[in-house]
Amino acid sequence: MPKQATYINEHLFLQELIEQLSKLRGIHVEDAFGDNGIDVLVVDPYTGKRIAIECKSAREYGELPIATMLPIARLVKKDPTQQVILVSFSSVPDLLSTKLKELNVQTLTLPTVSQVVEKVQLALSA
Repeated sequence: MPKQATYINEHLFLQELIEQLSKLRGIHVEDAFGDNGIDVLVVDPYTGKRIAIECKSAREYGELPIATMLPIARLVKKDPTQQVILVSFSSVPDLLSTKLKELNVQTLTLPTVSQVVEKVQLALSA
C-alpha cells in the first residue's frame, strides 16, 4: 500500500520521497536545505529548474493555520523562478488554499510519495 503523508510517518514519508526522487535521472536532490525552511530541494542542473518541497502539519489542530502562508510566501519571493510544492499532512482551509494559488504554489493534501514524485516530474518537464 502506498505511504500517505501523515504527521505520524512524516519522517519516513520524507525519507522515502527523497529516495524516490534521487532515482530520477539527471536531477539533484537535497534534503533539509539550510535555514530557509525547505524540506526538499530538487534541482535540474541542465535546465536550472528548482522545485522546493515544503511539508507542513497542523498536528492536533486538524487544519493548517493561515500563518502557514508567511514562510511559503517568503520562499516564493526569495526566488520567483523556483516552483514550490506544499505537502500538507493536515487539511487546508479554503482561504489558505486561495492565497497559495495566488502565489502559484501547488498544494497536495495527504498525498502518496508517488503522487509527489509525479508532480515533480510534471513540473520539471513543463
